Amino acid sequence: MRQVDSVAGCTATVVLITPQEIYCANAGDSRTVMCENGMTVELSYDHKPELPSERMRIEKAGGEVVEGRVNGMLALSRAIGDFDYKPVTPPKDAQPAWFLNNHMVTAYPDVIVRPFTKDCEFMVLACDGIWDCKTSNEVVQYFKKVLPLKGQSLKELHQPNHDLLEEICPNTFEEMRMNEGLGSDNMTIIIVDFLNHQGGANGKPSKRVNTIAPNSLRQINGKSQ
Repeated sequence: MRQVDSVAGCTATVVLITPQEIYCANAGDSRTVMCENGMTVELSYDHKPELPSERMRIEKAGGEVVEGRVNGMLALSRAIGDFDYKPVTPPKDAQPAWFLNNHMVTAYPDVIVRPFTKDCEFMVLACDGIWDCKTSNEVVQYFKKVLPLKGQSLKELHQPNHDLLEEICPNTFEEMRMNEGLGSDNMTIIIVDFLNHQGGANGKPSKRVNTIAPNSLRQINGKSQ
């Protein structure tokens, strides 16, 4: 039974890595990007109410988009929770597509699939507070300069994350006010450094197992990939 007396909600960006492919499922405005052969590759896109497909669903479910927000309040169009924007109780036999088509703010994710090759260097998963301040390419190029941390302990891998946050977070309330709150949102960032590519974070290559991904994983959102 769903909890309907809570107004809380959260986004989710989730990655599944097989020996051959990378699957990224995203709901909301958290984001996953990857550095592949030195280039920035988007593994998700932000779900914002202004997007035509998102606006269409919101309006069909009885809501509206006001100043880029659902009903003038929520600045994203997909999330787990946020039951105020899910007033219609799903039927017991509801299929995934029902949630995509009947809730103003749905938890139904989009899934992007890419090959996992030797050119994949590292991946960044972060919430919207990071992306409010930095573009995908800026974050990738920042970590491109500091990774891999060869010869250093894995325990030191957190330091580049802290350095980036120090750079983009306001130091004082006055600075926050001058920036109109920019840099004061939630900030969570995860770096996935592929150890078997370019030495990785500890300079130690890892072995890869050559297996075939289950066929069921190739059916994403009802479409063959």
